[in-house]
Amino acid sequence: MEHPLKNAVKKIIICLCAAPLLTGCVAVGPDYKEPQMALPTTWDSSAADAGSQDEESLAVWWKKLNDPVLNNLIDMAVANNLDLKEAVSRVRQARYERNIAKADLYPSVDGSGSATKSGSSSDESDSSLYSASLDASWELDIFGGVRRSAESSVAAYQAQIEDLHDVLITLLSEVAINYIDLRTYQQQLLTTEHNIAIQQQSKDLTDSMVVSGLSDNLEQAQASYQLAGTKAELPTLKTSIRSSMNRLCALLGKTPGSLNGLLEKTAVIPVPEKSVTIGIPADMVRQRPDIRQAERNLAAETAKVGVAEADLYPHFYLSGSLGLQSTSSSSFFSDPTSLWSLGPSMSWSIFHSGSIRNNIKAQQEIQQQSLLQYQTTVIEAIEEVENNLTGFAAEQQKMEILTEAVASAKQAVEISTQQFSTGLGDFKDVLDAEQALLTYENQLNESRGSLASNFVELYKALGGGWQKIRPEKEEQLNENEG
Repeated sequence: MEHPLKNAVKKIIICLCAAPLLTGCVAVGPDYKEPQMALPTTWDSSAADAGSQDEESLAVWWKKLNDPVLNNLIDMAVANNLDLKEAVSRVRQARYERNIAKADLYPSVDGSGSATKSGSSSDESDSSLYSASLDASWELDIFGGVRRSAESSVAAYQAQIEDLHDVLITLLSEVAINYIDLRTYQQQLLTTEHNIAIQQQSKDLTDSMVVSGLSDNLEQAQASYQLAGTKAELPTLKTSIRSSMNRLCALLGKTPGSLNGLLEKTAVIPVPEKSVTIGIPADMVRQRPDIRQAERNLAAETAKVGVAEADLYPHFYLSGSLGLQSTSSSSFFSDPTSLWSLGPSMSWSIFHSGSIRNNIKAQQEIQQQSLLQYQTTVIEAIEEVENNLTGFAAEQQKMEILTEAVASAKQAVEISTQQFSTGLGDFKDVLDAEQALLTYENQLNESRGSLASNFVELYKALGGGWQKIRPEKEEQLNENEG
């Protein structure tokens, strides 16, 4: 005759195996479909070159600036930036929360055991009881509420990955822009020092002419205050240089001063390419992590509508228990008393004053808000690209004009100085020419920096930078897969 415990185990196993057949394939709530938006087929800006997008260049856009120091800084930032490490931690957290939600799809089993000794004051004898049991329970997901919950958690996890990509894009652009700022300030410092040398020559010239009686003290004083005013710009520029270096240290997860050896030596402002092939708006929508994140958030909120709707229907559970009892520890495994139970149960929220249906409607509104947020993100992304395209083209024109202005100002300084030294010109012309030269050279440096920064902002707007680095970060995430 078959042992009762073995018979009970068979019954529980049969029920557990049959349970998935009861759940079926239907899940309440709407099935998710990716949102569709009417996108322009071309960019509105005349500066756009909408040829086929170069995926390789998009992924490592900073290398198009041809600056080895910037490339080195980018590598260090990806390895050490603290905000990026925090974003990786948030992805891990979302992964564990996803796994928790998915675990609800499967049975749960708990074990317990006890050993007790009992007696009474009227009876000198005592008794012992040893017991152990396994308790299993499983919600039969007939209407798909648990599956919708798992679906939502998976989408939320995917959205967190896109948030990591967005943090990465922001980091890359911040490193590049602060590096460009540093090089711009350094060039402005060189320009100012060069103009100080020119103005010092003018000051020396007026000094000698005053001594020889060929000039009066007014011209000497004018040369002095112009020279002093230019020198007064040096502390501000040096402060800006130091602040940019400190900011780069922070972005790279380092303390201020750690990068002095790498950054103190003055270098030119990175020069971007004159034309950029950016593809079409649909390419940008596929690439930008903030858009991809908004789409995943929409998917998560859509699944939650199904979770809310599942509360309209009964919840079915299958539970079972296996146990052993014995009055002797020596015979616990050889001749125990076996106990078992198996049976379904059901719960149903029949009357809750409309709270369930109102919860469904509230979740539907959250879903609608997520859709509107997705659409807003797409429109704002297109706007950002258009603005950066226009700014990039306009800055190129501005830089060309300022280059001509600097060349003319240099010529004016030479001519006015020569005329004044020979007594054929007014010293005011020298002052005006020197001031114009300093102004236009600084504007040219600023324009070069703005052009490079516009280039960076354009590629950030296009969603470039995370594609090549993603496998390394995903490998780090997989180290703690659980």
